[in-house]
Amino acid sequence: PPVFPTQPPRVVPPAPVIPAAAPIGQLPNDVVAWDGDQKEDIVKAGTAEAKFKFSLTNVSPGEVTIFNVHTSCGCTTAQLPPMPWKLAAGANGEINATMNLAGKSGTVMKTITVSTDKGTKTLMVKSVITAPSAQEAAMTDRARNQMIAQANRQIVFKGDCARCHAEPAQG
Repeated sequence: PPVFPTQPPRVVPPAPVIPAAAPIGQLPNDVVAWDGDQKEDIVKAGTAEAKFKFSLTNVSPGEVTIFNVHTSCGCTTAQLPPMPWKLAAGANGEINATMNLAGKSGTVMKTITVSTDKGTKTLMVKSVITAPSAQEAAMTDRARNQMIAQANRQIVFKGDCARCHAEPAQG
């Protein structure tokens, strides 16, 4: 039988490991502990903004790096240290958020997504904007009308004010 020369086995080096910027999955609770996933503020109509604070603690044995914090809408902003924010094991921190309420009514909900090297966390902020009571609305109208009258005393004889102050009373 013919003898064929044997070739040495081919050695394939392992593919280089490239760390991902942030895993796609949710941030596990055994990595970062939060004081809550959702914060709520109940405000009166006309309030300019609502403020929220999320406290967090790195409960893992290693460092956690926060790369990015993204809000679901431009009316909500998050204030944090410069990025990337590195939290050593056992370190605490805060994420403060502000929701602009101009022109809004009812219940307004927005999300804040925190991206880390260990996963992502979605937080929610909720503002419940209450309508003024009829009595509060009447007092607001009265105060507004008094300010207008102080600026121009003759205004009471024009427009809506004339109904009460100039038209003859009946009954």
